[in-house]
Order: sequence, then structure tokens, then C-alpha cells
Amino acid sequence: MRSAKELKLCAEAVAREQAEGFDDAHFVQHTTGMAASLAWVMGEAVPSPINQRKALDPTPDVIDDEMEAALDVIYRRRAQDQIVSIPYAQGVEHTLLWVLEGTDDPPTSLD
Repeated sequence: MRSAKELKLCAEAVAREQAEGFDDAHFVQHTTGMAASLAWVMGEAVPSPINQRKALDPTPDVIDDEMEAALDVIYRRRAQDQIVSIPYAQGVEHTLLWVLEGTDDPPTSLD
């Protein structure tokens, strides 16, 4: 799992990206999913971004379950709702995959 320092660096990069103020709804939903995932993993926010679990300091297994729930939305095995759109779920999925070190590519540029 990524270190607290890496998570914080990524959360700051996502916040900068959101502050640029793009009007594209897909972008806004995607980055909101990224930010919600990072806040949840860092223990700064509950509930979890997809399943709405009341878990602070989630374990890798709980994070993996949340990532699977995001994939269920993306591949339409679970209905979208007002909170969980496909772009939001895509932001959640990529972020949690990176958090669990399933990819070396962060959800946004860390530069």
C-alpha cells in the first residue's frame, strides 16, 4: 500500500487539478471520485466513496472491495445514482488501484 506521504502528495495534486475549475462534468465527477477515495483511505472522510461504508483507516481488503464496487458501476453491473456516476467510479477505481500498488501510474500527475 502507498505511504502516507505519497497519498498526501497525490491528494494535493488532485486538489490543484480541481482548483483549475474546469466546467466539464465528466472531469468534475472523475476528480471528485479521486479526492473522495484519497480522503477515505487517509482516514479523513467517511463513508467510503462507493459502498458508503463507515470505515476509517480501511484495510487493503476493504479497499479492494471498494475498488470492485467501482468496477461494478463502470461495467454497469450496478446502477449509477446521484452520488456514483461512471466518471466518479472511474476516478475511484484508478485511485484505489494506485493506492494498492496495482499500477505505478497515479490517478493524476504528481508534478
